[in-house]
Amino acid sequence: VRAAAVRSLRREGEALAVVVASVDDSMSQVRAAAIEVLTASRSDQGWERIHQRLRARDEWPLVTAAAIGYVVAHCRTDAAEALFRVVMRAAPGNALTEDLNNAALAIEALRALGSPEAVATVEQLRSTPGVPLTLKTALEQPLAEDGQCARKSP
Repeated sequence: VRAAAVRSLRREGEALAVVVASVDDSMSQVRAAAIEVLTASRSDQGWERIHQRLRARDEWPLVTAAAIGYVVAHCRTDAAEALFRVVMRAAPGNALTEDLNNAALAIEALRALGSPEAVATVEQLRSTPGVPLTLKTALEQPLAEDGQCARKSP
């Protein structure tokens, strides 16, 4: 119910502060909904909270996936290190399927960002032991000349 309430605030311009505060809600569904609303907005308000969620090792996969979506939508090139952490969560042999899925999303986000930091992070991941073979294969794919975000820049 609270997640639906947060989603309904998408249409209320004055409610941005409530949505930003909801990024720190106790329920993962509410946190994810808040991040999704902020992803669709033009405002960068809430980035610090979203960045904390992205870096949190114990965050729910649903929230992490929403945060990765925000990174791409807002071209947050300063998220490369946090995306590295997301990929490394899939490194243990007992990683959850959701961790592997988010790691794949993080690799695609790095490609979309296309910044020097993102390219360096991909290079670092290519040489990092413990990265699952399926992800290593994705990392070995040639990088585009410039990512989606680089093409958006003037």
